[in-house]
Amino acid sequence: RRSSDLKEKIKKKKKEKRKKSEKKGTEKNENKIRTKTKKEKKKKKKRKGEKKIRKKKEGKRVQKGTKRKGTKKKKKSKKKRKK
Repeated sequence: RRSSDLKEKIKKKKKEKRKKSEKKGTEKNENKIRTKTKKEKKKKKKRKGEKKIRKKKEGKRVQKGTKRKGTKKKKKSKKKRKK
């Protein structure tokens, strides 16, 4: 056998495999909607600039974190305000 024959044979096999895998994928995912796992349901996504508010231990003062820090507008510089 020549090496070119072997290479062609390998190419054909790979092509067939690819076709099979593509078919499998489409059949599976057509009517499947991704659902959240238990872990994902429990985990709450933090918004940008949000700090965790610590729980108060008995008899101790607790510093509260400010929520939603990222939404404030930035002040314009003095030069820009004058113009």
